[in-house]
Amino acid sequence: MVSLLLWTAASAHVFVAPTHLTIHVKDSTVSGMLVGRPECRGGQTVHLVIDGRVVDSTTTDVKGRYAFSFTPEPPVRIQTTFGGSQSGLHPHRHECRPSASRLVTRGAVLGASGSATPSGGTEAAAGAAFTGADVRAPLALTAIAILVGASILLIVRRRSD
Repeated sequence: MVSLLLWTAASAHVFVAPTHLTIHVKDSTVSGMLVGRPECRGGQTVHLVIDGRVVDSTTTDVKGRYAFSFTPEPPVRIQTTFGGSQSGLHPHRHECRPSASRLVTRGAVLGASGSATPSGGTEAAAGAAFTGADVRAPLALTAIAILVGASILLIVRRRSD
């Protein structure tokens, strides 16, 4: 009697991926993109939230793009949300984490870089493009914290020698 033993390498995978929603508001159109791993882009449900209420939903295309048309009277607060998704079964499971776009206020006068809201989010005037100015202060503070931490570490090491 001859026994044949076949062995194949396991191809199981489980991943949890972060996502990010971009948003752009122009005239009566809200559009953007769900950014993340390719498995998290196409066929995902994105919700349009106006003044804190979900008013519409759509499905992203293969590249993660979405678009809504709306006609509320200003001033309104506009945001898009993605509730996350799971596909597959263990050991081949994909999980895309929930995310929300920035909050855009239409019909109000705000600076191009936005202003802080009571909820801790950021509001920007409708149609205002992201310029990168919003991240300069946090990056500068992070760099300072790293330099201070490295200096303290050097001082402690020198004293222990």
